[in-house]
Amino acid sequence: FGTKKAGVDVKFVERALQFSTQAVYSIHKTSTRDYLLKLGDKLNCKVEVVTEMLFDIPKTYKIHKKGNVKIEVDLVKFSKL
Repeated sequence: FGTKKAGVDVKFVERALQFSTQAVYSIHKTSTRDYLLKLGDKLNCKVEVVTEMLFDIPKTYKIHKKGNVKIEVDLVKFSKL
């Protein structure tokens, strides 16, 4: 989700669009939706939210303080123009 290193998710989308012939689908935290929708101009693509979901993240590392956490996410489609 790009939360450990800011911007990693956008770099992934940029790189994936270079290889794609039509579209790239990616999952992002709902809290970043407005930013992603504005990103279309920079990336020269259409950005649309396909669906909203709850993503269940289990406690997998010792550093995790909480048990399972549900995070609101969007499945986002980046379509080449």
